[in-house]
Amino acid sequence: MVRVGSRLIARWVAGALAATLFLGATPLAADSKSGPSNVDPALLADARAHPDAYFQVIVRGASGAADTASSVFAPSGTTTGDRSDSESRMTKAETALSASGGSRRSLAIVGGASGALRGSQIAALSQSALVDRVVRDERFTASWNADDAAKAVADAAIETVKAPAVWGAKGLSGKGVTVAVIDSGVADHPDLAGRIVARVDLTGEGSTGDPGGHGTHVAGLIAGDGAASNGQWTGVAPQANIASVRVIDATGHAKLSTVFAGLQWVLRNRSTYAIRIANLSFGGAALSSYQNDLLASAVEMLSFSGLAVVVSAGNDGTSGASSITTPATDPFVITAGADDPNGTAGIKDDSVAKWSSRGPTAFDGIAKPDLVAPGRRVVGLRAAGSTLDTLYPNLRMTAKGAKTSQYFTLSGTSMAAAIVSGVAALYLERRPSATPREVKAQLTTTARPLSDVPASEQGAGVVDAFAAVTKAQAAAPFTAYPASAAFAEQVFAKLYGQPILWRDLSFHGGVDSNGIRWSDVVWADITWDGITWEDITWEAFDWQSITWEDITWEDVSWEGVTWESAAPHADSTPGGWSLVD
Repeated sequence: MVRVGSRLIARWVAGALAATLFLGATPLAADSKSGPSNVDPALLADARAHPDAYFQVIVRGASGAADTASSVFAPSGTTTGDRSDSESRMTKAETALSASGGSRRSLAIVGGASGALRGSQIAALSQSALVDRVVRDERFTASWNADDAAKAVADAAIETVKAPAVWGAKGLSGKGVTVAVIDSGVADHPDLAGRIVARVDLTGEGSTGDPGGHGTHVAGLIAGDGAASNGQWTGVAPQANIASVRVIDATGHAKLSTVFAGLQWVLRNRSTYAIRIANLSFGGAALSSYQNDLLASAVEMLSFSGLAVVVSAGNDGTSGASSITTPATDPFVITAGADDPNGTAGIKDDSVAKWSSRGPTAFDGIAKPDLVAPGRRVVGLRAAGSTLDTLYPNLRMTAKGAKTSQYFTLSGTSMAAAIVSGVAALYLERRPSATPREVKAQLTTTARPLSDVPASEQGAGVVDAFAAVTKAQAAAPFTAYPASAAFAEQVFAKLYGQPILWRDLSFHGGVDSNGIRWSDVVWADITWDGITWEDITWEAFDWQSITWEDITWEDVSWEGVTWESAAPHADSTPGGWSLVD
């Protein structure tokens, strides 16, 4: 997340990501005609008060056979034939929207669909056997502002994380590693020439560039090679590739369903483009536990499929503790706060930026952020003519000896997340077999802590690229928290029958919610509305055996999507991308 000075409040930015991503509606009871509503209470109240008004919603379908809990969660093939649980949920959600007269977009990554419904239709769905949840398709603001309009630039930002030492001493530059930048797009730029391997626009605006300007800045911090500045301003992993996944529109807004579609695209195309890292430099207000947050469920889908997911912590630090935004609240992602390098390469004079969000997380008390990286007054790439570029011409930067400005300075945890993603790319070039859990462990255990700064502000400390690639692989402890409910339900059938590892055999008095000793629990005993799942060690399953594509990708519709697969000209000049439908 970027911040620009409070006196420069933009038409494009409206506070620190005041997203209302309330994703924790009450699940539908098995009999579905009695019991609690499956619609988010605030949405249902609005719908009933305005029966003729249209609401943008996301509908998550009921799981499997909606008549009994035992049949719902049986392994694949026993109740739903060849269709995965996600496909079954998605079909139910689409059916519910169609039956109510709503247009729809498939969102199988959360087992649902999005569309517009009248208030009366939402009220009618509130007891439907087809529906597990109905939540608002929130439109949130990507608030990318810094504490002031930076004129001075921290040239030392990349040196602070010791990236140049990695290039020189170890010959690592991120080569062969692709980072998916899920953002406002990535513009053509000399510093990324030949390395934007894919582009997709999911906003419906029809542009695969970067009308906003934020995504280009982020991509440059990850992988810019300094071509336009003679190396003066270079990204952390200057030979890494970028996959541009545009989910944020030209005005800095994104719909939750569009973000889901972007994550879905990354999951589907990760092997095609060698994507190993997903960078999310945005977030929304966390108004529920991550376990009931569909956005957390979606990023977990990426994480368990083998992608290191790096998320900005948020720019709400001035509001105090527990200000981490979602999906940075998820325990399985790498959450990056913002370090202020104070213009020097050393960290003795560093501090955590006052606006960088603090932990622990509000609803679950999870220690966050995981680490910090330079995020204040950082120079990245300029997207000429973009919204940020037009609003803040004073933030343009011109390299020594250059005739035109190709760079831009911004601040925020967005920039910190990008730098962490670059470090992860260096590490994955060094150890390409590393799992997301190992990447997170290595980056956090080799970080350098700041003196006299609480862990709730800095996590493990400032990320250190050189230490990360030179020190032995750190032990990767299992996460002490369960997977989110929606994710667990999505993958249940795929895990069925694998060995189960329990985190703590003394948890809950040594027995599950049915009184069965943990060591005696078998798959048939697993319950969803009890506490059984909380003690499972999720990372211990064999995730590499999962065929993710058949969980999420059949019959997905992409209305209004502009596709572009990138291939450089022989002379490697920017531009020249060819469209592929």
